[in-house]
Amino acid sequence: MSQQDLANLCNTVDRSKISDMENAKEDFMLSTLIEVAFALELPLEVLVAENANVDY
Repeated sequence: MSQQDLANLCNTVDRSKISDMENAKEDFMLSTLIEVAFALELPLEVLVAENANVDY
């Protein structure tokens, strides 16, 4: 999925913010993480887990 595809699934998060999140260039609000997790259909704890290989 591209950054733009994800942004299209979000209500208030644009492609540039997603890029900043991926590259740890910006602090962001919990509500932003929740919105991205919802768009990805993932539990929030999976999105923020230290180990990307976490099974859920």
